Amino acid sequence: MTNEEAKFILSAYRPNGSDASDPAMAEALQQAARDPELEAWFRNERAFDSVISQKLSDVKVPVELKSTILVGHKMMAGTGRAGFPWSAFAKWAAIFIVLVGITSLVLFQRPSDGHLMAAYRSELVGLLAKKSSPLDYHGRSLSDVQGWLSKRELRSDFAVSDALSEQATMGCQILDWNGTQVTLVCFDTSDGQLAHLLVVDRDDLPGIVEPKELSLTVEKGWTTASWVTEDNVYLLAGKGDRPELRNYL
Repeated sequence: MTNEEAKFILSAYRPNGSDASDPAMAEALQQAARDPELEAWFRNERAFDSVISQKLSDVKVPVELKSTILVGHKMMAGTGRAGFPWSAFAKWAAIFIVLVGITSLVLFQRPSDGHLMAAYRSELVGLLAKKSSPLDYHGRSLSDVQGWLSKRELRSDFAVSDALSEQATMGCQILDWNGTQVTLVCFDTSDGQLAHLLVVDRDDLPGIVEPKELSLTVEKGWTTASWVTEDNVYLLAGKGDRPELRNYL
């Protein structure tokens, strides 16, 4: 299978992963796992799909839409010429309109850098929310955690504020996010609550640029802040409404 063939198949991959068991899809996924360039393309496509899915879910269907369609159908049924399949025509016309709308969305609303960051943030928060396994290492300071990571030749040079680095830690864990390594550091902050720092190699998140400003964003019940350096992408998250996380940026 060539990369172009794999791209054609992977472009139909659904976000919930229900296609992974399909033989052709499984082969394409394996191809992406072997080829860094294809893997980067696939990750970018998934981020784009996430943005489009969110945009479509945000569209509110007018409450009168169903009745309007039914009225229009009855009018066409009552006035159509004999023998002409008006109902079939209306069905295909509706499908055409939907396809044109989706095509316009894809062609003219390709996600901006901000949308890509939002998509990745959503994915990482979802990963954090589903985490159930114990920490790989328990340590009470960031330097302890960095030492443990460094000995294993894992990402350990973090660009965090002095205020965050001075907080006590509970430890760290190496998570897998669709084949990408994510380093999780858990902080036991001075206000008695947990804060979670997720760090991903910037090369694994194509298209990401540094945000214009650091700000807090609520995502799926988590308060988050994200920033980008030359080497890494960072996400700081706390469960619930956590305005005090701003103190650690």
